[in-house]
Amino acid sequence: MKRLIIALFCLPVVAVAGMSDADLNKLAAEVNKQTPVMVDKETQLVKASGGNNTLTYHYKMINYAAKDMDKKKFETAIRDALVKSACPTIKPMLNAGIRVAYNYVGKSDEQISTVTLTGSDCK
Repeated sequence: MKRLIIALFCLPVVAVAGMSDADLNKLAAEVNKQTPVMVDKETQLVKASGGNNTLTYHYKMINYAAKDMDKKKFETAIRDALVKSACPTIKPMLNAGIRVAYNYVGKSDEQISTVTLTGSDCK
């Protein structure tokens, strides 16, 4: 398997406790004005969605089939990268009780992994 370069796209926001799903949908709509967008040579941000107290970024690994991925290694690498690079940006949301999820599918839209960060992940 080729080495993956992990790029992350996060919308910086000011979050307040009690954000509603409607608020999360508005945030997702702002992201979606820029999608789809390539975030690196392997990864496309397809869309964002909001609901169930979660803002979800939906990514597609355009050069990889899910069946060819080591899903555990992929998820570990993504989680580690997110904690290092995304936490500073999303920490206000997480501290307000909002979860931020990163969903990844392969080139044929087959599920690879979803990593969800909560306040306890970004200390």
